Amino acid sequence: MIVRKMIPRICMVFFMAAVTVAAVSPCAAYTAKRFPFGERLPDFSLSLASEDDAGAAYLGVSGNTSFSWQAVQGKLVLIEFFSVFCPKCHENVEMLNRLHKIFQDDKVLGEQVRLMGVAVLGGKSQVELFRKQTGAAYPLFSDPDDTIARKTGMNMVPHLLVVDKTGQVVFDHKGVLKDLDGFLLSLRKILKQAQAVP
Repeated sequence: MIVRKMIPRICMVFFMAAVTVAAVSPCAAYTAKRFPFGERLPDFSLSLASEDDAGAAYLGVSGNTSFSWQAVQGKLVLIEFFSVFCPKCHENVEMLNRLHKIFQDDKVLGEQVRLMGVAVLGGKSQVELFRKQTGAAYPLFSDPDDTIARKTGMNMVPHLLVVDKTGQVVFDHKGVLKDLDGFLLSLRKILKQAQAVP
């Protein structure tokens, strides 16, 4: 009889624990679907802050505050989808900053590869706060109304896509990037193939 009376209480404890985990784990909201590898990334527009001349120059879109991602300079474009509320996304910035620095110091990678981030359901002020908190050194863009996420079907963060100039997703990585050397090796192989495309 005592056991039967305790069952509802036990169930309530587990229910409250589940609710608490969901409330404090924003990344859990984006764990359903992997982007179809090998498919073309849909076109979408990005908006730079008017004063971000360095970001515009880096991406090769100087003079444009709104542009298609396909206008970005380089044979390969690396796009990380992230959430400003996701702890793993905050953690991933350190590795992406290292990657960005390697691109800057390497003549081939520096000319042919660009890196940027898109915040799923993130407003401009939230993205700016994320940049200040993490020290992200590469261009970041907001997607406050979820337009980009809906177009791409992206609903997991962090998720890094490598896209060639034809729009094809040639490589993707979900979660925190830990094996930087392995990723760079793969990237160089992909870039060598991409350079063969006029």
